[in-house]
Formats: sequence, structure tokens, C-alpha cells
Amino acid sequence: MDRIRFLLADAGSYRSRGGASQYLLLLAAIAAVVLAIVGFYLWNTYRKPRASREESSPEDLLAELCNAHELSRPEQSLITNLARSFELAQPALLFVDPWPFDRAAETADPDASRYRALRQKLFGSVD
Repeated sequence: MDRIRFLLADAGSYRSRGGASQYLLLLAAIAAVVLAIVGFYLWNTYRKPRASREESSPEDLLAELCNAHELSRPEQSLITNLARSFELAQPALLFVDPWPFDRAAETADPDASRYRALRQKLFGSVD
């Protein structure tokens, strides 16, 4: 029994005081910081608007026009749905020609009143 106590007491004096484990912990902390910085950089790069990228598409122009006209998300989804339903190659034409809005407002669609209101907002009064 005395021998076990001696071994337990003696084991405390052989405990590592620093050494490789502290360096590994420091290395892991530095690696975590570097990964966080790289992750933030990549996230920041990909969240930028599509307009700043070199290639643009008709959807990019539509999104830019929606932002310029300060359209809400529901209004933007109405315009997107309208462009899809009329299979427009250039959805931005919806900001030039009110005809698709007139056609959508005349249908029995539950969103007909919303199309009329959006037409009013973009083109003014309906004569």
C-alpha cells in the first residue's frame, strides 16, 4: 500500500510542464483563427451582388431594376412569376411594356389585384 502511495505521489513530479502539448494547442488555435479569416473572406466574396461579377444575365438586370424601383420581395416574386409565365427571354421588358401586367390583371388569377397594383406602381394610372 505504501508503494502505491509513493508511486502516485512520485507521478506528480514527472508530469510534463509545457512541452509539445502546449505547442500543439497553440498551433491549433492559430489554425482556427486562419480558417475563420479564410472562411469570412470567401463568404464576403460570394455574398457581393452579381452585378459586380464579370458575367451578367437577364435575371441580374431584372434584380437590379427591382432594387432600383424599391420593390418588395412579394412584388419581386410577382414580376419573376410573370416573366416565367410569359416565357420572356428578357424579363427586364416588364419594366418597359405594361402589356403583361394588363393580361395578368384580366385573368381569374387570385393575384390579379396585386398585378394591377404593381402595374400602377410601375407605370402610373390605368387609362
